[in-house]
Amino acid sequence: MLVLFSALTLGSIVCIQTQPAEARTVKCKLTTNCVYGSEISDRWIKGARFEQKADFQSAIIEYKKAFKASEKLTFPGKTQAQMKLLRACASTGSYASLQGAIAGAEYMKFHQLTAEHTKAAIEISRNKFREVSDAQDEKFPELAGSCP
Repeated sequence: MLVLFSALTLGSIVCIQTQPAEARTVKCKLTTNCVYGSEISDRWIKGARFEQKADFQSAIIEYKKAFKASEKLTFPGKTQAQMKLLRACASTGSYASLQGAIAGAEYMKFHQLTAEHTKAAIEISRNKFREVSDAQDEKFPELAGSCP
């Protein structure tokens, strides 16, 4: 009876210790909405924060890293089809964010760093993001509405 109790208790301890270790590999630090893991979701957040400060060059770096990470995205227990969808969604989101940041950076090259110009650059970035996202939805209709 003691052996069975010990085995059940130790089995529970192993499960408790193993799960957080797996979660840490993909757990986001900056958001609870961590569908794509920290290498993508956290970089999107960092990029957006840089954009809010009109630091489009730093945003571009973050979005490029997220785009590159989307190619290697893996999650234990996901099927090949699920991983293909997650990679495609992460890639298209990263690409659209990258194009938006590039548009904002282009605008800021010719304008002083003022609140008014920062606001305009952010709006240009958002518009470019939407434009690229819409174009990708048309190009890849199987992804439109399928991404988490």
